[in-house]
Amino acid sequence: MRKLLFLWVILLSSLSITAQNELKFGLQTGATASTFTTKVSIGNNFAAAIPPINDLGHITSFHAGFWFEKRFNRALALRWEVQRTPGGATAIDPATDRTRRYKFFSIGSPLILKLTTFQSQARYPIQLEAGIKANYFLFDYGEEVTFGNVEKLEYSTILGLSKNIDDNWSVSVRYIQGLTPFSRYDAGGLTVEWSNQLYVLSFSRSLFTIQKKGVKEGAKEEVEPTAKQKMIAKNRAAAKKKRKKAAKKRKKQRKKKK
Repeated sequence: MRKLLFLWVILLSSLSITAQNELKFGLQTGATASTFTTKVSIGNNFAAAIPPINDLGHITSFHAGFWFEKRFNRALALRWEVQRTPGGATAIDPATDRTRRYKFFSIGSPLILKLTTFQSQARYPIQLEAGIKANYFLFDYGEEVTFGNVEKLEYSTILGLSKNIDDNWSVSVRYIQGLTPFSRYDAGGLTVEWSNQLYVLSFSRSLFTIQKKGVKEGAKEEVEPTAKQKMIAKNRAAAKKKRKKAAKKRKKQRKKKK
């Protein structure tokens, strides 16, 4: 995990050299469907399925938070988010034959690269999202479920797609898979590890954009004209001057006739 974070730091340092002076800030919310992936080993042998330990279903909730996004060019942007992140799962209790629910909440901090890999000429292209996420566990509630010690800090990978609806609104879909288990249970030769798995639908609203000094949002930067453009401008100015001179001459002639 440390190697992965180190690579991200190197990548961000190299990108900052060519970064444009533009930063967007906004809010987001949306729906999540979460469950746990389970890794079970018995006497150092992995088990494919041991119901109900890894026979888990999804539970739905919503997330909310804010974000900052730095665009380097049309094809590449970097986004950092801070959000209320829900999670949990459902399981069938074989003793009572009913569904039991377990929910928890954490503060999530995703760091995402947004790549325009296709539709590059479209005004609002579809973008590929890839990144990592750190979750800090806050609390849980619902029915009691037997876990081992719950880890306070957990890391996940993110893969998804996003698209701007207009200049302010955007929508994204993401798949998030835990890199590290949030809980591990050991009992003799039985070891169970649980990791988070989420499907996320988000809607984002841009509130404001901080741009390069002297350039307003939506305006174009001034570009030094070429030699050809200078010549065209000079010829137009000369023609305009000639027309004014001819108009004055015609005006004087009309006065003489009167």
